[in-house]
Amino acid sequence: VERLCELKSYTPAAPAKAKRTAPSLTRNLLRVILHKPKLASQLPIELLPDTPERPALLRLHQLVSVTGDATSYAMLREQLRGLPEESMIDAAASELLAQPLDEAEAEEEFRGSLEKLLEGSQKRAFAELQIKAQQFGVAGLSAAEKQAYLQLLQGRKERS
Repeated sequence: VERLCELKSYTPAAPAKAKRTAPSLTRNLLRVILHKPKLASQLPIELLPDTPERPALLRLHQLVSVTGDATSYAMLREQLRGLPEESMIDAAASELLAQPLDEAEAEEEFRGSLEKLLEGSQKRAFAELQIKAQQFGVAGLSAAEKQAYLQLLQGRKERS
């Protein structure tokens, strides 16, 4: 009616939606581990990419490995008090409150994230070997590098 009669609306326009980016893989891992701290002991730390969440994940892995399976979020928070990773963990914990997980969902998301971590690690290793092979030729690769290159090639063919 307002538009047809060329009247001005008294209701304010809806605020613009804030752009939200999808959480990174390590951010997801952090959320899941805060939900189920015992999963931190299963985290392959050598596969973690260099992201802002990496130090917090390493710290959680260290704390859970030392304290064992009897770790709760409250115990972790107490041990993290005053450490540099505390603010990162606080931010991830507040996200967890906004988007709660159930037990089965947390396990499933953790497994999926680990698979993606492994896949990313394999892609990086393949790219590094491929660059080296292009620069120096296949003769420039060591026997172990040649073997790894062949295995990675075989893995790519199986996935295709």
